[in-house]
Amino acid sequence: MSIIFYTCRYVEVILVQYGKSKTVFPVHRWIHANSKLSLEEYDCTLPQHSVFAEQRKKELELKQEAYKLKQHVPGAPMQVGRPR
Repeated sequence: MSIIFYTCRYVEVILVQYGKSKTVFPVHRWIHANSKLSLEEYDCTLPQHSVFAEQRKKELELKQEAYKLKQHVPGAPMQVGRPR
């Protein structure tokens, strides 16, 4: 399943109903605007077993960038840098 969001939003769960059949996709994460999100049913796999390894890698890189340490003032302690 793939979805494209056009604004940033926090998504808890996506419920897909087709006829009498229902499929639940727990998301529990922020989704960035204009990004494609691919999900597995129940979305609870180990990283090494993920079907969407590239998506998982990109999400990890974004988190690492957001929490990268930076010295904003010379001589002051390092702080978390500002996210883009």
